[in-house]
Amino acid sequence: MKFLHLTLIAVASFAFATIASAYVLEGPTWSASTVTFQLRLGNAGRTLTDGNTSWDVAAQPAVLAWNANMGSLQLAANINPGAPLSSGDGINSIGFSNTANGQSFGSGTLAITLYWYSGGRMTEADVYVNNKMSWDSYRGPLRYGSNTYAIGDIQRVLIHEVGHAIGLNHPDQHGQNVDAIMNSVISNRYTTSADDIRGSQAMYGVGQAQPTPTPSPSPTPNPNQPRVSVSVAPGTASVGNSAIFTITLASVNPNAPTTVSYSMSGSAGATLYSLNPAGQVTIPAGASSANVTLTVLKRPKRSRTAIMNLGSSSGYIVSTPSTATITITR
Repeated sequence: MKFLHLTLIAVASFAFATIASAYVLEGPTWSASTVTFQLRLGNAGRTLTDGNTSWDVAAQPAVLAWNANMGSLQLAANINPGAPLSSGDGINSIGFSNTANGQSFGSGTLAITLYWYSGGRMTEADVYVNNKMSWDSYRGPLRYGSNTYAIGDIQRVLIHEVGHAIGLNHPDQHGQNVDAIMNSVISNRYTTSADDIRGSQAMYGVGQAQPTPTPSPSPTPNPNQPRVSVSVAPGTASVGNSAIFTITLASVNPNAPTTVSYSMSGSAGATLYSLNPAGQVTIPAGASSANVTLTVLKRPKRSRTAIMNLGSSSGYIVSTPSTATITITR
């Protein structure tokens, strides 16, 4: 089954009176411990108000904003320009579009979340961001265009939409008067509120408090060290097929090879796939990149993710993107 939710533009300011337990739940929840979203919003083509030049980089904190307070569910965001934006394919995607999977956005709609569920468990959630609206990335009070409509802040809108994707509904449309980013109308709130957090914890429990480590001095990076990043193509693979993780140097070292270590995470168990080479890869002297091949060995019961995470080293600087995700489909 599928369901959709949308976010509307605000053209006036609102006052809120907080009441306890005003959050509203959709009903379905995720059973997976990790849910990964593929960001395919693209480059902004300009410097946004918060300094970002990529919509995807600006949007990543929105996906991760829910993690600190939830126990049994954690969200991940992978920048994946090649990811499809379509519903029913088992891939959780966020991207700009002129329709919501073929449906009209309607007047004033900033974004729509379309999610799939079965037996009370979510199986997929996709966020369609209306590319006909005016967008920026900024914190603080709403900013308005000359047409008196609010300029969409990509981060606060996606915090709201990801809230739908984990199972939260609009409290203001269910008789509640509460300060919440999950209200149906965009407002000056740009982070999750106490009510939003209570709602997420009602579904997924309270996150474990993390001890604050004793800070240690960070070494000053050597600007001459090579910078490495990672990408993957294609973004999905099934049993018997492969995907290629490409680890790239920003500047070629003509005199020496660069060995880059990596680790894997995600919901796919290690028995579902093989990696060649495993654990680390060497970029030869004079070369700009090296590949790691992931081959799917078994068919999962449902789609799973395998995430490559670049490891740190004194021999290079980890750059962005430092992770890449492949979805292993049925």
